[in-house]
Amino acid sequence: MKTFRGEEEEEIRDIVQLLNEECSSGATILVEGVGDRGALIERGVKGKIYTLNELLRIVENGLDCVKVIPLLDLDREGESILRWVGEKFSSYLQLDYSLRSRLRKTQRYRRGLRSIQQIFMAP
Repeated sequence: MKTFRGEEEEEIRDIVQLLNEECSSGATILVEGVGDRGALIERGVKGKIYTLNELLRIVENGLDCVKVIPLLDLDREGESILRWVGEKFSSYLQLDYSLRSRLRKTQRYRRGLRSIQQIFMAP
């Protein structure tokens, strides 16, 4: 019998696996800050993980990625940043929102966790 916490962990493990599959196919992950990146790395995400500031520098210096998985916080600020990124870079980037949508269906989101760091590192 699965426990509530066990189900939460399984959801996050599944998302980590999907992120790794996407990254191995060339996708890049976009996060708000280094804490979010650290949480993803600690959970086993492998691949390119850029902060928003790093993405801005990359776009200025010539783009090396096309498909981007935006894992910005699931709060108002994250939504606002995501809209801005979409408006500013939609001609350069293919934004894939599917895993972001999947995070919104997790037990951790339903418990009120909104930051990527909280969702991936919650006990």
